Amino acid sequence: MPTEPEMDRVLLQLLDREAFYLRLCSHHDRREAEYLYPILDALLADDEKYEMLERVRLRGERH
Repeated sequence: MPTEPEMDRVLLQLLDREAFYLRLCSHHDRREAEYLYPILDALLADDEKYEMLERVRLRGERH
């Protein structure tokens, strides 16, 4: 059984990884919302947007 200091170290490492992951996801989501989505909205016709969303939705259902 791990010692208490070892458990504390492992727990802190896990929390650090989780915080890093959350910051990474937040940054990624913000960049998509501020740059990618407006560009796609301007470039794609409505039927192209619908087709793209359908492909993403269907891909998600297979996994």
